[in-house]
Amino acid sequence: MPGMKNTMSEFQAGQLHSGSKTGPVVKNRKQAIAIGLSEQRQAGGPTPAPKPRRESVPGMMATRNNLNAMRRSTLPKKGR
Repeated sequence: MPGMKNTMSEFQAGQLHSGSKTGPVVKNRKQAIAIGLSEQRQAGGPTPAPKPRRESVPGMMATRNNLNAMRRSTLPKKGR
C-alpha cells in the first residue's frame, strides 16, 4: 500500500498505525507524512528532494552568550 495518497487518507480516517497494524494510531500529521514518504521510497516511487540545511552563522552563539553575560552582570542582585 505505498503512496502518499493512501497513507494520508488512512491518517484522516484515523486508521494509520505506526510500525505495524497493532502499533499505536498516528495522531501527528508530520509523522503521517514521514510514514508516507518512507513507504514511497521503499516502493521505488518518486520522492521530493530533501530541503537544504541552513548553515549556521559563525560566532552567532558566542555573540548571544556574550550578550547574556553582559545582561546578567548589569542586573541588580535580588535578596542580597
